[in-house]
Amino acid sequence: MKARETSPIRRAFAAWPPELQDRWRESERAQNFSRQTRERYLRAAELLLSMTLSPPSADDWQEFSAWLAARYASSTVRTYMVDASYAVRILWPDEEWAWLVDQLRARKRKAAPKPAQKPVPVDWPAEWNAAWQLAHLKPDRDARRQRLRTIYRGGGGGTTSVTAGSQRKEDRRLEPRKWSSDFRARIVRGANAYLKFLRDEKRPLEVTRANVDAYIGSLESRGLSDHTIAMYTDEIALLMRVVIAPQEDWAWLQGFAKALKVAAKARRNKAERIVSVPDLISLAEETMAEARGGIGGARDAIRFRDGLLIGYLAFMGNRLRNISDMYLGKTVETQDETVRVTFATTKNGSRWSAAWPAKFERAFWEYVNIYRPLLGPRDDALWTARDGFGMTRAAISQRVGDITLARLGRRVSPHLFRDCIATQAQRISPEAVRPAAKVLGHSERVLDEHYGHAETVAASKALAKVVDTMIPMQLSRRSR
Repeated sequence: MKARETSPIRRAFAAWPPELQDRWRESERAQNFSRQTRERYLRAAELLLSMTLSPPSADDWQEFSAWLAARYASSTVRTYMVDASYAVRILWPDEEWAWLVDQLRARKRKAAPKPAQKPVPVDWPAEWNAAWQLAHLKPDRDARRQRLRTIYRGGGGGTTSVTAGSQRKEDRRLEPRKWSSDFRARIVRGANAYLKFLRDEKRPLEVTRANVDAYIGSLESRGLSDHTIAMYTDEIALLMRVVIAPQEDWAWLQGFAKALKVAAKARRNKAERIVSVPDLISLAEETMAEARGGIGGARDAIRFRDGLLIGYLAFMGNRLRNISDMYLGKTVETQDETVRVTFATTKNGSRWSAAWPAKFERAFWEYVNIYRPLLGPRDDALWTARDGFGMTRAAISQRVGDITLARLGRRVSPHLFRDCIATQAQRISPEAVRPAAKVLGHSERVLDEHYGHAETVAASKALAKVVDTMIPMQLSRRSR
């Protein structure tokens, strides 16, 4: 029999039936949480138990949700619902709560902000629109087959095509059809901003030195950084050089954009933020050791997770989008005692696969079997957050940055780990560059151009040992 009230009043813990009080006090699951977390769950339970003293059904849960929604903001409602879900699993651990987990997961997806719409060309000149559409048309299959037949038969035109194709592969930026949706959106956004400026200033809708100078002046007056201004200029240069008017000479604009990039890079001085890979690995080991020395609650589980995450980044340097997409049984596969991480696609469109860093294999199994369950995982995400769901990109970046800043005195973002690995390889020897480039998913040329923060390339036995263990030997990377 359920005890109901039309307007729930918090049922204090002392007013609970004795058996429910005993379950709460004696629950091993409840003891794994910190005192503050247990108090939160208790407050939610006191509200829920004012409506029912037996395991709540789906209708009870719906009524509880409606009552909360009538009194609190949506974010507070979500917090109460999650806290109450933990509470019912403590009070009635033998009940089947899969329906509740699914309901909360659906609620979270519904509440998640919708992805921003990709920008589209706004009031572009007719010739710009036509060139943009033409540049992104899929190639004619019949023409492609005919060209391949010509090549196969030894036609002269085929040889030229193959050579040109090989040259184009060196710079995917020159092939609009191969641009990712995110990169295409950047170009459109940059062009929209440039054309809007010209209209506001009543200037002709064309790319000239005078217009570009005025545009850059307006960007500077808005207080934008050198890096942002360089990016805006580079987008216009690439659009004109590759899509709108490739037959014209844009060397002046391209050179100007490159000069801005160089100046912006000098101002940012990323080299000052580089941390050695051994220091990052030591931080990971120390963080996990602190978790092992704790009481084995959720707080220690989070600390161990953070240490393992930093250790993995120090070895592999995957991009944030891939780190947040690590799921057990999907991108993280285990077989017997081996662990392998595979991403079907990376930023450059290639498949990436590597064995889990040997140094942290034992820590991986510790996390999966001991610490991760303490966080009450509700999905297969490897990096489980306090609410049981996978950590978002923003949460991963914030957490890693906060820990490195507090412990090392420098905020090391997940992407900066890539620079740290590349710099470590360059400092050791030229031979270390190749495996580091494979791990990062780059060519050796790109590694040297974009991650060259080492002052010297001096060999060091101590650092060589670190990189020998740092770089997985069995690494495969093949195109889709």
